Amino acid sequence: MNNKIIYIFYPSFENGGIAKILVKLTNYLLKKKFTIKLYCQNVSKRKFINSNKLSIINIKKHRQSNKSYLNKIFLTFLIAKKMFMDLLSEKKKIIIISMQDHIISLIVKIFLKKKIIIRNSEEINGATKYADNKILAKIILIIKKILYQFADTIIVNSTRSQNSMKSIINNKDRVKLIFNPYIEKVLPQFKKKKINKEFSIISAGRLTKQKNFEILIKAIKDLRKDGFLINLNIIGSGPKKQKLYQMSKNMDYIKFTKWTKNLKTFFNNANLFVLTSLYEGSPNILLDVINNNVPVLSSDCSGVKDILKGNNKFIFKINDLNQLKKKIIYIILNYEDVIKKSIINKRNIKKFTIKNLKLYLREINFLYEKKN
Repeated sequence: MNNKIIYIFYPSFENGGIAKILVKLTNYLLKKKFTIKLYCQNVSKRKFINSNKLSIINIKKHRQSNKSYLNKIFLTFLIAKKMFMDLLSEKKKIIIISMQDHIISLIVKIFLKKKIIIRNSEEINGATKYADNKILAKIILIIKKILYQFADTIIVNSTRSQNSMKSIINNKDRVKLIFNPYIEKVLPQFKKKKINKEFSIISAGRLTKQKNFEILIKAIKDLRKDGFLINLNIIGSGPKKQKLYQMSKNMDYIKFTKWTKNLKTFFNNANLFVLTSLYEGSPNILLDVINNNVPVLSSDCSGVKDILKGNNKFIFKINDLNQLKKKIIYIILNYEDVIKKSIINKRNIKKFTIKNLKLYLREINFLYEKKN
């Protein structure tokens, strides 16, 4: 009988890639008979398998703030406080898995001397370089350089994230590369997509600075002026919505669609998916796109070369407008060849399946067996 206990810290449950991996990991550990306490907000037990070994500690939003990020910080501290008090009274051996806000969870670990695994979902150097508030980002990086030394295991999800993390960690053996356990089933190989009157491009994600949709809008505008019949659909919502709408005003070939969980219809009608992010950890959206047989073009952000290994023709320099336009033109003019080369991408994504959950289990069991 497995009596191992896991506390998972994920204070702000958002419907993104991290949340999907959290659900998969939690359900996997429940099937392995772990007892799990999940500390978060705004999550329903319906997302998880039915198990009496799962407890969800939800913190209600009972204080409002004019600035949402202040409210988020306040709620995060409330959740951390609750986890701290529960750990304080817990006599059994506990492993903490931190999926978010690692600085706070590491402080809890230091005070209570518990074992902790942190899953770092972004490439820290890129996130610092392109942050909205660079001074604050540099301060946070300094704090991370100090506190991350206390992590027992740091899981990263891309080769570049691994190198970035090892640059700030003294004990580099604690940094473990595990590709995202994201894909449940690899779909059948490519079927040729026909180009209709206009070349159809889609992109998707939060409308934020990180995703850098501005450069894609500029590229499509310029290419239309050069005579290329292209339409663009950006799927998502976020704080930069109004600015992006204003940028594409009077451009009927650029469309915005509210985020939806089911992107199948968009994939079926698209000739190309373009990712323009300034930084990522490992972009799960590319895995969805490739699995649904859509050719991709991506900025050279973290994780992309792990996914598009050997296909540099589908990668452009971050924030390089001219190179982005040249790559789109190349894809349009050589589309049949692009389809053939996209099959290589399909083969690469097999290393991002849910089989990687076994590697998480290995790290958890290693810490349980470790005496100090």
